[in-house]
Amino acid sequence: MTTASCNTKCCSIYRRLAEIQLSEYDRRLAVYAMRDAEAVADAVIWAKARIASLGARLPKLGFKYSGPRGSNQSSS
Repeated sequence: MTTASCNTKCCSIYRRLAEIQLSEYDRRLAVYAMRDAEAVADAVIWAKARIASLGARLPKLGFKYSGPRGSNQSSS
């Protein structure tokens, strides 16, 4: 019930799932849910890193700030 990239927090969660009194079916569902959650988290981290790496290559898109509306008009 361990994953390839197992850190101490993750391993302790899987160990705890093995210790809890559950039916084999419920235990399997819990392990599958944990594996799916890890996959989603890994995908989000990958996407964040990919967007950050693409951001360095993309041109900087910016807009010039012209100040508050009507600030260039003279008050009379």
